[in-house]
Amino acid sequence: MRKWGRNTAIGVCSIVFLVAIGCGSTSPSPTKPHIMKAPGRTFYHPQAFTVANGVRLQGNVIEGKTEEEVRSFVKLLAYRIDKMPSDAYKREKQTGIIPEEKGWQVDVDATVKKIRLAQPGENVEPVVKTIPPKITKDDLMVPIPPNSRRIGTFSTPILDRETTRMETIKRTTQLLNNTVLEPGHEFSFHRVVGMATREKGFTQRTVYGDGVIIQQEIGGGMCQVSSTLYNVALNAGMKVTERHPHSKPVPYVRQGHDATIYDDKDFRFINPTKDPVIIKSWVEADRVYVTFYQKEKTSSP
Repeated sequence: MRKWGRNTAIGVCSIVFLVAIGCGSTSPSPTKPHIMKAPGRTFYHPQAFTVANGVRLQGNVIEGKTEEEVRSFVKLLAYRIDKMPSDAYKREKQTGIIPEEKGWQVDVDATVKKIRLAQPGENVEPVVKTIPPKITKDDLMVPIPPNSRRIGTFSTPILDRETTRMETIKRTTQLLNNTVLEPGHEFSFHRVVGMATREKGFTQRTVYGDGVIIQQEIGGGMCQVSSTLYNVALNAGMKVTERHPHSKPVPYVRQGHDATIYDDKDFRFINPTKDPVIIKSWVEADRVYVTFYQKEKTSSP
């Protein structure tokens, strides 16, 4: 009797296994993957999943399509349906807050699975997940946003408490307060607060002009807020893109840490982080305060 070697035996076993696959009495299900198992290995029949007769996806006929074709179709549908959420934000040069909006996204895997299990003639709706915004109106309506962490803060003393100057500083902090700076976006003091005008509640006060000339203009005190903001931006790791010093030292911050605002001079910086920054600013006990917050990351359910 002829003896078989180990390699020959393995080859024969492989042939027997392949014949069993091709000639088995169990045929692939039109709605479920045909799974075949061998010791330590699992095989998926490549043409096992085809959509049942008359099945539609949002009214679009998809009967007879393979899983790969279905997945491509669902992705195309998702491109038209998906909507990114929008955070709540403060209007520029105003104090009003625009509420947040939820987003939504098609769950491609869940939708494909739903189609796979669909009965003949069934109309399938895509599985859509809600995406919550990162910043809500409630976050901006309180002094400290809930579930947030402070990433930078700074305060400066109000040494000149003349009534008009105090009013200007308070009004400036109100226009700056609740600003939301999205990741990669650039903050501009001119765009967010704007120049001082009587229409926005500012009154005339002595300010430093170009050189050393002192003149009467609207907006005296705004630069203390922009300087306070500049120091917070430095502490929080923001990328400063425009900053101008005063023509002479100012008493409320150390030299080199001020940021003047004028017709042709802006203060700008970019948020280089991956999360929105909430700017809070206010006046308390004869000091100007500016603090940056970011929401704590929450794990997905």
